[in-house]
Amino acid sequence: MGFKIVPARLAYLDIEEIADYISQDSMESARKWVLGLWDVINNLAEMPKRFPYVPEAFPCRSCLYHSHRIIYRIDESSKTIYILRVYHSAREPLKEDDFT
Repeated sequence: MGFKIVPARLAYLDIEEIADYISQDSMESARKWVLGLWDVINNLAEMPKRFPYVPEAFPCRSCLYHSHRIIYRIDESSKTIYILRVYHSAREPLKEDDFT
């Protein structure tokens, strides 16, 4: 059985901001991007440990979707994956403030 996925409020805000930015050029591209992102996030439920740790935010892990990093933490005891942030991979490295 797979893990449960729980997105944080900041992750939802990140997704909304990115989709708004993409939609300035194309609503259809924004829609496809969001649907593809959720496919990647939902696929984490089956093998969440296949992606590497984030050095600046251990014990979080990250996977890439286009040019964006999906930052998540695995809770083995509750079989839950917490999606913490989604942000452009060219941004500065994460800081503790980026999760609150």
